[in-house]
Amino acid sequence: MQNPEDDAQANNPLWWLNREVGEKKERNVRAQFNGTITPLKGLSISGSYSYELTDKDNWEKPNFNDRWNFATETMTQKDSGQSYIYNYNRKIERIFMDGVIRYENKFFNNRFDLNAMVGASQEMRRDRSFSAKRYDWLDSSVDVINGATGESTTTGSHSEWAMRSFFGRINLGWDNKYLLEVNLRADASSRFSKDNRWGYFPSMSAAWRMEQESFMTGTRNWLDALKLRVSYGQLGNNDLKGNDYAAVPVYAQSNYVLNGNKAVGLGMTSISNTGLTWESTAITNIGVDFGVLNNRLNGSLEYFYKKTSDILIDLPAPLVHGTAGIPIQNSAEVVNKGFELTFELGG
Repeated sequence: MQNPEDDAQANNPLWWLNREVGEKKERNVRAQFNGTITPLKGLSISGSYSYELTDKDNWEKPNFNDRWNFATETMTQKDSGQSYIYNYNRKIERIFMDGVIRYENKFFNNRFDLNAMVGASQEMRRDRSFSAKRYDWLDSSVDVINGATGESTTTGSHSEWAMRSFFGRINLGWDNKYLLEVNLRADASSRFSKDNRWGYFPSMSAAWRMEQESFMTGTRNWLDALKLRVSYGQLGNNDLKGNDYAAVPVYAQSNYVLNGNKAVGLGMTSISNTGLTWESTAITNIGVDFGVLNNRLNGSLEYFYKKTSDILIDLPAPLVHGTAGIPIQNSAEVVNKGFELTFELGG
């Protein structure tokens, strides 16, 4: 008996490429608006708005092609099957807007530097799709659902995600020797329940440029830069690996038998985790930067401590949960620490 996989006609790539016909269109629209005003010296107010739309529109239907042996000019297999028409549409929208106020000035004979910023931003992503498939077309030339009369199936989905943020920063400097920066941001994500929606992430850094001090005058013929610095900051992560609804239970149609008859109901497909919250990373750095010999040799030595808490991770679950999916959880912690030494040799 001949192996079907050895049949050249069964594996004809031209036939496979032409077994379906259709059209796939994707339209992308992007628009962005920016504006800045300066009502006072050193004060600026800016804002931006951006909009992005992706529109996907597809249709598909089978293309029945008989298989031929061109050497003998004979038909080896007549192509047949149930005809159908398939339509698909998906729209993805993303909107982002922000507003920022900045103020910058110098005081005390330009010895004191002040740079401050406050702002807010908001973004939203909406994804909606719809598809329909209907069998037994009226004519092979049509490509719309109404061009068929048989059984049909439809599917659709709609998801949204949004985040709102407030942030601020202040930079202070004295005589270009003592530097301080303080930041604070607050983020709210729709991926978490209302009680855990907000995350607060502060950061600060300070530096002392010792080479600018008068007691370092005797070293300036060979020491060009010497800066001590320390910093601490937190970052947040709300990436749920594509599941924007892990904080709420998800249901889907589930049929069951009632009194010997088929009944339509709902079944839970994913268990919720209302306690889900932000993953946070805290980083501490203590270091010294230096430059010598007209900055021909530069380097730095620093100690770092990085701790990531409430890591968003998928964990295995016992079979007692049944077939429902298990949501992502805040269930891990990672610490990295150590020293880092770098050198840079210039010409």
